Amino acid sequence: MERGEYVKCVVCGDERLIKRLKSFGGALVKCTECGLVFRNPRPTYETIREYYKESYSNIFYEEKIKTHRKKIFLHFLANAIKSKEGGRLLDVGCGYGEFLKLAKDKGWEVYGVELSNDACQYVQNKPGLNIFCGELKEASFPKDHFDVVTLWNVLDHTINPLEELLEIKKILKPGGFLFIRVPNFLFQEKAFLFSKIIGKLHFFSSLNLARKLSVAHLYCFTPSSIRKILKVVGFSAFPIHNARLSKGDPYGVFPLLGDEYIGWLKNGFLFICEVLYYLSMRKILWGSSIEVFVCKLD
Repeated sequence: MERGEYVKCVVCGDERLIKRLKSFGGALVKCTECGLVFRNPRPTYETIREYYKESYSNIFYEEKIKTHRKKIFLHFLANAIKSKEGGRLLDVGCGYGEFLKLAKDKGWEVYGVELSNDACQYVQNKPGLNIFCGELKEASFPKDHFDVVTLWNVLDHTINPLEELLEIKKILKPGGFLFIRVPNFLFQEKAFLFSKIIGKLHFFSSLNLARKLSVAHLYCFTPSSIRKILKVVGFSAFPIHNARLSKGDPYGVFPLLGDEYIGWLKNGFLFICEVLYYLSMRKILWGSSIEVFVCKLD
């Protein structure tokens, strides 16, 4: 995506921004008021929309990683939202529908929203998977319509995450659940800086570790900034956790090590993060991704 426009913070409207990182395909800035990190300048709305509709997703990539995420999806369905099983579920940014299919098999009435044309055509051929091709606001779902709405590594891709969350709050039933999973910038920034350093070594120079070990899209969330944006929307009293990790090495960071060894390293890292989380009275979250589970009270 090419560079485009300079924008102010979408959460608080502040224009006092400080540069955080110069790479990730462009500059990342941090709002001095609310702490949100985002790409600035960023591509125009039209460029972003066209990119996600035509270029972002493909079935070969989805097939490669879906088996690595399956246990995460099944754990979520069997534990986090079991109390509402059989209700109406919406997955925003549903891709090729792997999570929707698993939810349908568990008895849910499932709906998806997706920008990618290829993904939409693929899902539309699957019975029982209702999908809208476009943005969430364009779907015009009724107020108080869904029991559960999920955002699996999607919020950081949205053009305006505040507007997205406000729309979700409107279509979510009172007592309904919102689940968000996003990369944790507290980890991603350190991973990027570390990989840039070791990437200068001859052995690692061809692996492009900075791109593979760290993630930054249009927005980058920390536990603090995700808490602030949800409070602005009107949610309160929600826990934030280190996210469960996908199996093995779905992104091919270290292909020579294989899924088994990468799995051991990831599980060891998550164990350390969880120990720190509980020893700090649930204040320190250093996992590579974070999860938020909130309930709409009214």
